[in-house]
Amino acid sequence: MGPKKITLNSRALEFKDDFYKDNNKLMCRFCHHSVDYTIHSKITAHIESKGHKQKKDTAEHTNNPTRQLTLTTTMQAAESRKGLVG
Repeated sequence: MGPKKITLNSRALEFKDDFYKDNNKLMCRFCHHSVDYTIHSKITAHIESKGHKQKKDTAEHTNNPTRQLTLTTTMQAAESRKGLVG
């Protein structure tokens, strides 16, 4: 049996406390940018970075969680709202 296939969904589930998937990208919940999901060490290096830890700590002590969306997802949401308004 060969190596387990890594998918965006599997990485998003594996690191669900720190990342979510959006428009075929693994997005950091706290830093609001994408990380290459195909390389495990890039994900863990990001989680262990000083900047990520600071942003995560700040987010955990506020009641205003934000989620950065990709431009594609934002445009899709805008288009769907146009249909409701007009």
